[in-house]
Amino acid sequence: MATIKHSATKQVNRLINYCEKRAGVTSSHNLIADDRKSVQKQIKLTREMFNKTGGVEGHHFIQSFKPGEVSPEKANELGLELVKRMHPKREAVVYTHTDKGHIHNHIILNSPSIEDGKKLSVTRKHYFDWQRQNDAICKENGLSIVTEKKKQINKTLAEYHIMVKGKLPFKTHLRAAIDLTKVKCASFKELQTFLKDPKLDIDSKIQKGHYYFKTKEMTRFISGKQLGNEYTKEVLDQEFIKRQKQNEREFTPRFVTVKDESFTPRFATIEKSKGFTPRFADKRSKSQDLDREL
Repeated sequence: MATIKHSATKQVNRLINYCEKRAGVTSSHNLIADDRKSVQKQIKLTREMFNKTGGVEGHHFIQSFKPGEVSPEKANELGLELVKRMHPKREAVVYTHTDKGHIHNHIILNSPSIEDGKKLSVTRKHYFDWQRQNDAICKENGLSIVTEKKKQINKTLAEYHIMVKGKLPFKTHLRAAIDLTKVKCASFKELQTFLKDPKLDIDSKIQKGHYYFKTKEMTRFISGKQLGNEYTKEVLDQEFIKRQKQNEREFTPRFVTVKDESFTPRFATIEKSKGFTPRFADKRSKSQDLDREL
């Protein structure tokens, strides 16, 4: 269950000093050596070469693993793989620590790229990219990952006042109705049909890439996102896809051609067998048979 934390540093040498002293395993990427003095000297030369000596000197990522899942050597290997995937053109060093009851990596990246000198800026999107890539590496190596917690649905003040009066808030009514009907639907059109049932009487529509809902008491539509993460278009579409696949598995054609050698047609030709006398085979009278015998 590896997790990722990030921070920027303006004193990368001090950070390297701390990480190197406690490291059990050390590796580097795009560096000639991974000992402390060599690393500090080389990354400083890179910053000076591209005139990037001011401001943020480096970035610090902490990659923590679930106790008992990996060895220090394996943890360091996974940290180095993460660096190579995320920043193949940037200098980095990976220090693996075991002094906190759980194995974790300190990954230090030099701010400028060795290719063009462009400094790294870790945005929110970039941070999530690290998390996703970290999860991918963990899955590939049979490690557990942190599952996303469902966002708690908070009630607004207006909903609270409605509940105090003993009535069901509009959003609660919409959530309950969607939860009840979405498991039966393979498309948004089917969901609209179910929600429009007189017992629910809910209007719905799609507009600008979002699903909107409204009860008859409401004056305007609200988006599924306002109801919670589980009611967005993306999540509901995934539910519809699951239902479509389930319907495909359960479907059996009504008229199928059956080839069965044991099958005998109703009006099949029957060969005459011993002792068998067709009912209408001989129309001679009994008197004729008697005359022939005499």
